[in-house]
Amino acid sequence: MKHLFVLLLTCCIAFASPVLAEEEQRSDGAEEATPAAKPKRKSYKGTIKSIDLDARGLVVAMKTSSKTFTVAADAQIKTVEKEYATLADLREGDLINLRFTVDGETNTVSRITRSNPVQESASSD
Repeated sequence: MKHLFVLLLTCCIAFASPVLAEEEQRSDGAEEATPAAKPKRKSYKGTIKSIDLDARGLVVAMKTSSKTFTVAADAQIKTVEKEYATLADLREGDLINLRFTVDGETNTVSRITRSNPVQESASSD
């Protein structure tokens, strides 16, 4: 009977050890990482006040206020003339709609749609 008890105790320890070791590893490491909060998606409609092609930056004004944006490298830009436009196709004075995310202090644009192009003044000779 004593041998049976020792055998049973040995089996229990053998099967429980990996489970206990796994529990110990989970509790020894840093606390479980919580998923990072997703950046907030927003829209903005305004007039382009300035464009910095090198820094991929835009300042867009809406009535009495303005916001600064960073245009993502993979941002979708669409105009009336071109379905797949570039930042260089936009001009100061263009009315645009933006889709962007806010991550801390950074407003990152993912989509720009130009509503109306600036009318180039034709020179009359």
